[in-house]
Amino acid sequence: MSKVYGADISHWQGKIDWSKVTAKFAFLKCTEGTSYKDPTYDTNKKGARDNNILVGSYHFAKGLDAKKEANYFYNSVGDFDDGEMLALDFEITIPNPVNWCLAFRKELEKLCGFKPMIYMSQSFLKRYDWTPILVKDYGLWIARYYLNTGFLTPILRPDPKPWEFWVIYQYTSRGRVKGIKGNVDLNIANCDIRTLKKYGKK
Repeated sequence: MSKVYGADISHWQGKIDWSKVTAKFAFLKCTEGTSYKDPTYDTNKKGARDNNILVGSYHFAKGLDAKKEANYFYNSVGDFDDGEMLALDFEITIPNPVNWCLAFRKELEKLCGFKPMIYMSQSFLKRYDWTPILVKDYGLWIARYYLNTGFLTPILRPDPKPWEFWVIYQYTSRGRVKGIKGNVDLNIANCDIRTLKKYGKK
């Protein structure tokens, strides 16, 4: 089984020449909270699609009303192609974070009809008991940079417990990709592209 590489994109990357991008999938920042939409999202979504790059869209949690954040994200994403994915980017410290994430994800799943992934660092993963998220079978996208050299370190991998495995591993914030200026977060999927699409729209 061939694992595939992807990039994490937001307005910080500026204008992208998607015809040169070699990543097989790209997670695009769409929204934050209940009022912010990334100004490059729609352009990047079209650019990735036009060049046969699998699209994922993510929402950066602000810890406001979970259902309102989920609805704002879903309505901002717009249309979906088959296999396109959604994810909650959770990096904040709030009371009852597990319950907040569960409420967000339940609402989003009700709206989109498939299970969104959850993104967090390994340190966040170990800080709380994420079992309620795990038992709902929401896929894990985990960040752990180690030396953060821009390259994947062959012998080092994050510990996904209590998940059995991670779906996507973000391994650096200093990656480089053709068609994108400057540093970019890079990811590797724990599967081939056909399997990765199963985490998206059916």
